[in-house]
Amino acid sequence: DTDTGALLREFHNEAPISSCALFPGGDRIAMCGFDGQCTIWGCDSGRALARLRTGSVTLVKVFPSGDRVVTYGRGLSASVWDATSGERVCNFHPRFSSASVVEIFPAGDRVISGGPEGTVSIWNAPLNGSLSVLVEFHSRRWLLGVAVLCGGRD
Repeated sequence: DTDTGALLREFHNEAPISSCALFPGGDRIAMCGFDGQCTIWGCDSGRALARLRTGSVTLVKVFPSGDRVVTYGRGLSASVWDATSGERVCNFHPRFSSASVVEIFPAGDRVISGGPEGTVSIWNAPLNGSLSVLVEFHSRRWLLGVAVLCGGRD
């Protein structure tokens, strides 16, 4: 509680946590562990609402609409999931490296991923089917992060 500092809820995962993301509205949280599982929890109930079998996952991001999440990890691929059913919607595979950073455009229609060797890819993010690369950039620098500015376009 921000007024009293009291602990409102604890979530327990069976493996160390690699990433967590809050859903818009603050009613759910997605939590990924090094056990290859990403769980979507109800913040009020403390119950697991969906479990995503992801393999080795290191990061989770929530789409602005709250209906999907994207996970990625070691394995040269990332996945988009339906946040309610826990079903995999699609995968995408960076062509030059594994994704080490991922962000979602504010409109939820594109995903940007970056790899440690400096490749940045912008993906079309359909509601179903496979993602397609719209554009790629290459740098000679180690990539530590990506960001989408303001309107999230161009």
